[in-house]
Amino acid sequence: MKKGITLLAVMALSLGTMAQSEPFIKALVKLEYGSTVLDGAMLMKKDFPEFRQLSNAPVLITAFMNPYDETKKFNIEAFYFINDKNMEVIQLYYVNNALYEKSAMWFYHKDSVAAVEKKYMKCNNTFISNPKLLAATEGKVKFTEESYDLGKRTIFPVEKQGKNVREGETGYKLVYTPETGGRGVWVYMKVFSTMDNGLDVSMNIPHIAPPNLVFSEIEQALVPGTKE
Repeated sequence: MKKGITLLAVMALSLGTMAQSEPFIKALVKLEYGSTVLDGAMLMKKDFPEFRQLSNAPVLITAFMNPYDETKKFNIEAFYFINDKNMEVIQLYYVNNALYEKSAMWFYHKDSVAAVEKKYMKCNNTFISNPKLLAATEGKVKFTEESYDLGKRTIFPVEKQGKNVREGETGYKLVYTPETGGRGVWVYMKVFSTMDNGLDVSMNIPHIAPPNLVFSEIEQALVPGTKE
């Protein structure tokens, strides 16, 4: 495990303006927490037609009662967008029609080691070069990087107020089962926030995570019934 800015500072210097080279990442960064499902759908349809929307309406992930007010319920829904050509997936999670988590994922062949590492570095650099984060941390963006059996991830603790947090994460994960071996790699970046939306970290909140599926299988998993 590594803490501080040493590794990521090297990334920032080496990658420079590559941090947000993909336009849809710039758009996701600007998509505000609390924005509606309609805001996200309009953004994607207007500016990024290469992504197709997986369902006409948000997919219900779960619903649970507010532990602090049993007269209120949290509906957790997701909107999904896929770029088949580039094997890219965008996921937007909403609580009662207010955005609380957003993510981009890229799928690579299992042998694309250099491409995976390059994309992971670019994802990290998106956080490192973010002007708001740099200003909030006096130019020293904090992070924790850790490795596990199937990959690596870096956690960016953006903000914390009691049980409420805003946190970013980047990483890569090998799609693997003992029966099939390695089948490919997902690289991802995401940010979530429990600020001003009624959620907090004591709750069992659904979070976006790279699946143990290859790209061709993910649509059916995200929206059952969309593909046979």
